[in-house]
Amino acid sequence: MLAWPKVCRPPKLGGLGFLDLQLFGYSLRMRWLWLSRTDDSRPWSQLPDRHEFLVQEMFQASISIDLGDGNRSFFWTNRWLQRKSIKDLAPCLCNAAGPRIMKKRTVAQGLHEDQWIRDISGALTVQVLLDYLLIWDLTRNVVLRPDVSDRLIWKWTSDRVFFTASAYRAFFIGQYPIPGAKILKKTRAPGKCKFFGWLVLHDRCWTAARRKRHNLQDDDNCALCCQASETIAHLLVGCPFSKELWYAILQCLHWQALFPEQEPLCLAGWWTGARKKLMKTDRRCFDSIVILISWILWIERNKRVFDRHTRSVQQLLSFIADEAVMWTLAGYKQVECLAIALGRVPGRDIVAVM
Repeated sequence: MLAWPKVCRPPKLGGLGFLDLQLFGYSLRMRWLWLSRTDDSRPWSQLPDRHEFLVQEMFQASISIDLGDGNRSFFWTNRWLQRKSIKDLAPCLCNAAGPRIMKKRTVAQGLHEDQWIRDISGALTVQVLLDYLLIWDLTRNVVLRPDVSDRLIWKWTSDRVFFTASAYRAFFIGQYPIPGAKILKKTRAPGKCKFFGWLVLHDRCWTAARRKRHNLQDDDNCALCCQASETIAHLLVGCPFSKELWYAILQCLHWQALFPEQEPLCLAGWWTGARKKLMKTDRRCFDSIVILISWILWIERNKRVFDRHTRSVQQLLSFIADEAVMWTLAGYKQVECLAIALGRVPGRDIVAVM
C-alpha cells in the first residue's frame, strides 16, 4: 500500500477533493521555494525554478525578511523594507524597473552605491519621481550587517518557520462558511440530490429569476404559484404551493412546529433553525427529508416548465411516498419514517408462484 512520505503528507483538514489536492500541491511548491532560500545544502537549491504566478505571489505575501547582509533577499520583490516590498511601497517605481533585473537584484547589490537607481528604465512620470523620492528617503536609514545572514520570516506560524500545513491553511484565510454546508455534508441522500442541495445553498440554480437576470427570458414568475418572482428561496420554502406541501409532510410526521412561516425565508436559514427544535435522534431523518422534498419540488417545477405537466399536492405526496420507499431500499434509512407516515411500508413484494 502506497503512503505519503512523512515530510509531505496532506494536512489533516478533512477529505481532500480535487481543489484541496491542487492547493496542497501549491503548498509543496512553496516548500521548495522556502528551502531553496534557506538551505544551501540542498543540491537543487541553485537550480532555476519556474512556478505558477499564484504560488509566487502567495509565497512573497507570506514571507518577510529580517535583514542581515542582504545577500539572500531581493531588493524589488521581497518584503525587507519596513516589512514591506518596494512593490507595495512604490508600485509605479517598481513598474518602471526592468523585469529581468528585478528577479536577480539582491538588497546588498541594490544598496551598494545605490545601484537600484540604474534598474529604473521606464518613463519618469510624476508618480514615478514621487515613488523614487520615497524609496530614496527610506533606504538612507538601512544598515546591513555583514556578519549576519538574512533570515526569512514565515508569517503563518508562531515560530516564523515554514510548515506545509500552514501554507495549505493560508489559502483559506478570508473565506467564510456557507450556511447549511456542514449539515448538507453529513446528510444522507443520493449524490445528485446532495449536489442539487449544494447548488441551492450557493444560489446557483437556474430559476426564472436567474434566467431573467441573465437576459435569457422576460418573465420570472414562479412556475408553482405564478404570484412572485421565482428565486430558489421562494420556490422551496416561500411559495404557497411549497408551503402547502411542507405542511402536509410535517403534519404527517407530527412536526408542525417546524413549519416555515417567517418572511423572508431561505432554505438554509429555515433548515438550520428548524432542526434545532428536534431531538438529536430525529435530526438526521429531518435533514434527509429536507433534501428529498426540495428535490421533489425542483422536479415538479421542471415538469411544469418543460413538460407542461402539473400535479396537485396530493399527487405529489403519493410521489414522495414512492420516492421515500426507493431511497430506503437504496440504503437511505433516514427517510423510512416518512414513507411509513405516508402509508407506504418499505420492503420487497412477495409474489406467490403457483
